Amino acid sequence: MSIKEKLQVILITYNRAKYAKRTLEVFLAPTSPVKDCNLLILDNNSTDNTAQIVNEFQQKYKNVSYQKNRYNLGISGNIARAMELASQEYVWIIGDDDVYDFTHWHEAEEAMQRGEKMICLANYVLPKNHEHEIPYQLFQLTFITGGIYHTSLFNDITMRNAYDNLYTLFPHMLPIFALVNEGTPICVLPHAIADNGLRNEPKDSSFTRGAKDLSALSPRTRDMIWILGYASVLPVLKNKKLQFNCIEVALSHTDIMPSDRNLYEYLRGLWKHNRNFFYDLYPVLPNEKKRGFWIFMIKRKLHLH
Repeated sequence: MSIKEKLQVILITYNRAKYAKRTLEVFLAPTSPVKDCNLLILDNNSTDNTAQIVNEFQQKYKNVSYQKNRYNLGISGNIARAMELASQEYVWIIGDDDVYDFTHWHEAEEAMQRGEKMICLANYVLPKNHEHEIPYQLFQLTFITGGIYHTSLFNDITMRNAYDNLYTLFPHMLPIFALVNEGTPICVLPHAIADNGLRNEPKDSSFTRGAKDLSALSPRTRDMIWILGYASVLPVLKNKKLQFNCIEVALSHTDIMPSDRNLYEYLRGLWKHNRNFFYDLYPVLPNEKKRGFWIFMIKRKLHLH
C-alpha cells in the first residue's frame, strides 16, 4: 500500500496565515514525499486570511481539503477534533508553525509499512542513549507534530479521555498512554523529521490565544500551565514509578520549570490559592521534590532563605 493510501495529514491552525502558507508550500512541494497525501486544514475559526490562502492551494491541489470550525475550540479542542476526523490508517497532526526536514522520510514510511502503532518523528528533547526510555519518549511526544498515530489508537475510551482532558493541553497524549499501558513500544526514528517552530522565532503561542475575555474562561483553562497539565494526565499511566519518572524528566528541562525554587514558589501559590491544582501536581512529584517543597515552606514561615 502506498503512503498516499496509508497516511492522512491534518494541519491545525488559527490566525497564522503566513505560517500555514509556509507549511503548505513545504508539504505540497514537488520534492515533498507526502505531496499526494490527503491533507486536511482544520481551521479553528481564524479571523485572518487563512481561508483565502487555503483556497489558493485548493485551486492547484485536489488532495487539499478545508474545514473551518464554527467556534474557536482552543488548541486542545482542535487537536482532539483532528483525532476524531482522522480517516486513514495513519494520521500526522501538524502545527501551523513547525519546521520539517524530509531527508530521512523513508524511515517513517518503513515504520508505517511495519505497522508501528506510534512513530516519534522528533528528537530535540531526546538525549543520546535515552531514545528508548519511555519517560523521554513521552516528553518528546507532548509536541503534537512529533508523532504519527496509527488510528486504531483512537477508540471510545481514548477519545473520551482526550476530550475529558482538553484543559490540560495534552489530549493527544491519552492514546499514547493507552499504548504504553498495554506494553506496546513506541517507534523512535533514528533521524528527526519535525522540529518545534517556537525554537526558531518568537511568536504568540499562549494556550488561551484567541479568547477575547480571559476572565470568562474557566479557571482550570485560564490558569493552566505546561507542567500542571502534564502532571494532570500522567495518572492515566498505570505504572506509578513511570509517572514519577515522567515528571522528573520534564522538570529537568529549564524551559518547563527553570529551577527547584520556581517549582516550590509555584506550589506555594497553589497551596494558598488553588488546592485542587496543588493536588493535581504534588502527587506525581518525586519524593525529593516533595521534601524540598516542605523544607522551602518551613524556611519561608521562619523567614529563612
